[in-house]
Amino acid sequence: MLELGNLVNDRYKLEQQLNDNPSRQAWLATDQHTQSKVVVKLLALGGAVQWDDLKLFEREAKILQKLDFPQIPKFLDYFNIDDHTLWFGLVQVYIPGQSLKDKLKDHDIFSAEDCQRIAQEILKILIYLQAQNPPIFHRDIKPSNIIWGEDDRLYLIDFGSVQLQSHGIPGKTFTVVGTYGYTPMEQFGGQTNRSSDIYSLGATLIHLLTGMPPAEMPQEDLKLQFHQYLGNFVPQNFVRWLERAIVPDVNKRFENPTLALKAFKASSQNVLSLLDREENQSPSRPKFTYIQRTNNVAKIFIPSPLQLQIIQPFTQWLNITWYSLSQWSLGILKDNQGKVRSEIVTAIATVLILDVFFSGLFFSTSFSG
Repeated sequence: MLELGNLVNDRYKLEQQLNDNPSRQAWLATDQHTQSKVVVKLLALGGAVQWDDLKLFEREAKILQKLDFPQIPKFLDYFNIDDHTLWFGLVQVYIPGQSLKDKLKDHDIFSAEDCQRIAQEILKILIYLQAQNPPIFHRDIKPSNIIWGEDDRLYLIDFGSVQLQSHGIPGKTFTVVGTYGYTPMEQFGGQTNRSSDIYSLGATLIHLLTGMPPAEMPQEDLKLQFHQYLGNFVPQNFVRWLERAIVPDVNKRFENPTLALKAFKASSQNVLSLLDREENQSPSRPKFTYIQRTNNVAKIFIPSPLQLQIIQPFTQWLNITWYSLSQWSLGILKDNQGKVRSEIVTAIATVLILDVFFSGLFFSTSFSG
């Protein structure tokens, strides 16, 4: 059992536990060789931690060894110890500061100016990561993984979900990683691409601007409906940029961090007109896509070809017919004696029954499909 004051790997003196996870511990420690402050991440193999978790931990260490960027805490050491439990350790430079999650607790929301700065700084980090060979995807950008340092710089931390992209093919994994609300839909299917981290950054910025976690926001066609929670202090060109960043369809999202940063820096007219042209030229997405959430499960419902090609158009035709017939019947429903005409009632009833039947068929196939 690791405790306060323990000397780990005969070098790192544990001084403060930074989390409360017994099998995935993070400690502030002092390097006895250099007397500098470091962060020691420890993973206990066994129990809730399986081999897949260890693979991710080892991958994080290997990737961090190769990175050299001022806003990514430097890798220092990797080791394992056997203290009745087999522990694996990863050591990085300690960054004095506060996570955006903690700052959000103190300030409720962030200013638009701060969020615009965060957007640009994190995009620069993503550009560096994707410039590696092969490109690197963080896959878990969220407020708790961004540090606002005491030196007034922004740092991206926790590369525990990081993934390399193989040449010529999209990133692919069988381990779903990320944090619900900040994670784009393609990651739930084991796919990661150059725009995936942009989505997570956009969702993070929306959380900072509104004070509301994206997982708690309403959705329409899988897209966050955040506008009603924004204050008037947010510039419209920034809002439009955010809209593009969190588009569920990867083909409509910013393709990569470089393009996202260029769009951000461009004049508002150029950005908005460009987005409008691309939005209008892009094929429309299927309607009636929606998400059903419980505490632990998120179910996504997408219409089948039968629903899109046959049932939905026929249901729409029935609705139009019903409306037209009801308007027409207002003038002729009664005969000259003021009695209701039976043939009109029969026609209306027939259309209504068919409408209800096909609408029910549509929604039943949505839940069963």
